[in-house]
Amino acid sequence: MEIQTPKKVSKLNFNDLAFLTNKSTSEAKWDMANYLFSSDEELSENLTKSGIPKVSVNEYLDKSLFETRIKSCSRLDGLNSIDYIIKTYNNGITIDRLQKYSETPAFQKALKFTGKFTILNNILNKDQLLKLQKSWIYKNTYLIHNWSDNCISFIKENDWSVEFLKSKMIDENEIIKQLKNED
Repeated sequence: MEIQTPKKVSKLNFNDLAFLTNKSTSEAKWDMANYLFSSDEELSENLTKSGIPKVSVNEYLDKSLFETRIKSCSRLDGLNSIDYIIKTYNNGITIDRLQKYSETPAFQKALKFTGKFTILNNILNKDQLLKLQKSWIYKNTYLIHNWSDNCISFIKENDWSVEFLKSKMIDENEIIKQLKNED
């Protein structure tokens, strides 16, 4: 898959918006509700029991609706904030910062290796995405008796993962056993 640049990212769902604006998914749903529901009555009819707008992950809105300009006394002044974040991830971030980010809840929710991909998988520098995938697969197999369905699915879908696990001293017989248990 080709990396998504700021020009290619034109629409966002609430997960994408939450990550790129550093908000909770609930806050992002409220931001999107302003555009999805035409009246207060329609909005009140479309609230969950906990009072959050019913916004589907499949509902996308134009990125420009949420774009703000950076206010700074530097060369960043006037740049679009979401575009700047996307460009930063495209170019890659330092490994120590990547590790620090990867431990935050917002980053973890935005990064999915199985199931539906989200914005972070599409904008992250490919070398860094691979490093995160390797870290994730190792954490989900090392000293774990029963590997999760997501973990097994990921291994089957990524040719490099078996060789990587063997390089990390995970017994090939254990890998085969775990993969057969899934079938």
